[in-house]
Amino acid sequence: MLLLTLGSNVSALAEGQQDLLMSASATLVRESNLFRLPPGVDAMALVGRPSPSATVGTGTLGLEFNRAFSMQRVEFEASLSAHRYQNFGYLDFMASNYRGLWRWAYTPLLTGNLSSSRTQQLNSFAEYQGFKQRNERIDSQTRLDLGYALDARWRLLSGLTRSTRSNMLPLAQEADYRLAAFDAGARYLLASGSSATYSLKTTSGSYFNRPLSSSALYDDGFRQTDHAMQLDWAISRATTADFSAGYRQRSHPHYQQRDFGGTIAGAHLRWAASAKTLLTAGWTRELGTFETSTSNYVQNEQLSTAAAWQLSTNATLRLQLEKTRRDYLGLIGTPVSIRRKDHDREASVSLDWQPLKPMTMNAALREIRRQSNAQSLGYTSSAISLQAQWGF
Repeated sequence: MLLLTLGSNVSALAEGQQDLLMSASATLVRESNLFRLPPGVDAMALVGRPSPSATVGTGTLGLEFNRAFSMQRVEFEASLSAHRYQNFGYLDFMASNYRGLWRWAYTPLLTGNLSSSRTQQLNSFAEYQGFKQRNERIDSQTRLDLGYALDARWRLLSGLTRSTRSNMLPLAQEADYRLAAFDAGARYLLASGSSATYSLKTTSGSYFNRPLSSSALYDDGFRQTDHAMQLDWAISRATTADFSAGYRQRSHPHYQQRDFGGTIAGAHLRWAASAKTLLTAGWTRELGTFETSTSNYVQNEQLSTAAAWQLSTNATLRLQLEKTRRDYLGLIGTPVSIRRKDHDREASVSLDWQPLKPMTMNAALREIRRQSNAQSLGYTSSAISLQAQWGF
């Protein structure tokens, strides 16, 4: 089964400096397994059609502003997208997204960023199985961070973040929330370009649109602490690596059964093998909340590798492979035999081609396979895509 994407994107690409850019795009997608159904199920009973495939059309208008004012720089992007699903019209929606960033500098020694963003999208059917209803998700975030250079080597860092996530329909395992976070740390720089950073982040959050429940152990808030070490290593002009390690602890005010903690870590390598070849590899381990009757959180471990080859001055070939293991853990008393475990494999290959200076085209092929010990959560989805972008 193949997913076909055919797109046309009209974007403003400037020759030299241009403050204000405008864009318009049109995309046509053929989705083979939109609802991520497992093999052998009755699609008619679940989604009302004999096949879970769908054709999706998207039209987007966009605006981008980027300008420097002395030591300051202001960046802003906004888009309005209309998504239309053939045969599944109840999924149609309009998305408005934006990202604003002020790169400020009070002095050359005291600098930082003030940013705000909003993202609107459908919840993935890989987790959300409300097949006959639309469930949109809106994520918004505002952040202020600053850095102060004590000397040529040491930097002091701090930041404030406010985030909100809301779903059109209740999603208990990843409920709507508001959070406020403060982080502080220090960075040591080497003349080679390498650096080491330590940060401490404390987060206070509250859930809304989900009542406090003693039977389901759904709490109304949480507190989280993250300790993190980051090493960025400039091995050579062609090779860089970064390593991270930390510990995450989350607690809840009413139902301590939902508390969890564990290590988070990552390692990535980037090697420019030649002027036209780039290779990357990475491993990450993350923890995230996922509240059900058998789990408190999910532990993700991912291995990835990617390659990019510049075939000519106007063509680049890309390859990416990912393997992810997800363990759903944390609820005391849950037998090991019924704890959910997922294994995802994803492979993609794409070709970027610029036949004309203002025009870029892309063709890609992707396949995702999930194996799960949880009934009805394994699936296979493939994709083939074509896209065109035009700048003026």
